[in-house]
Order: sequence, then structure tokens, then C-alpha cells
Amino acid sequence: MADDRRLVYSSESGSLRGRKKDASRPKGRSDAPASARGCRVRRERKGRAGRVVTIIEGLPFEGPRLQVWLKHLKARLGTGGTIKDGRIEIQGDHCETLLARLRDEGIRAKRSGG
Repeated sequence: MADDRRLVYSSESGSLRGRKKDASRPKGRSDAPASARGCRVRRERKGRAGRVVTIIEGLPFEGPRLQVWLKHLKARLGTGGTIKDGRIEIQGDHCETLLARLRDEGIRAKRSGG
């Protein structure tokens, strides 16, 4: 066998010569935490029997402070809501109102989705 062959795949651990370090990471993806990227506000309808829910993801805080934010938003909008998987879900389509509120608080927020 010639020594000019290159190992393409191996199930053994260790580094492969000539392999780029970032080859496994897809292009355009950021490794920055969600708080550095800002938060996203989107509207979702799937799996909810046609009802609309506004979702806020990537808020720069969690735990009790997230609960306080949820309570404040529900009172201001006059709707229900919950926290699931670290994101706030508000009943109804309130994207523009929530974007304005987040920007007033100094939180970088963008609309996501359609």
C-alpha cells in the first residue's frame, strides 16, 4: 500500500490529520449564547387546533425573573400565557406589541418566522 492514502473515516477517537477543526459546524450558525444574539419573537399555530400563540425565545434571564416578566406581560396584554422550555408563550398574536415592549426595555429583539 502506498503512504499517500488519507484516512477518511475512523471509529477510533483521536484527531485525523488534515481535518479542519470547524468542519462539523454548519455554515451560518453562531456559537454565541442566545442572550448575545438577542431574543426572537414569533407566532405559532401548529399543534394548537388553529389557535395562535406568540413565543418569545432567547431572553437574557431565567427562573424567577422570567416568571415576573410573564406575569407583567399577561396583565398588560390581558391574555394567558406560560413558560415552556425556557421560553414564554403568550396566547394570541401580540408580536408587534411584544417587540416594542422588549426594545423599550433595552433587549435586542427580532421578529422570527413569517
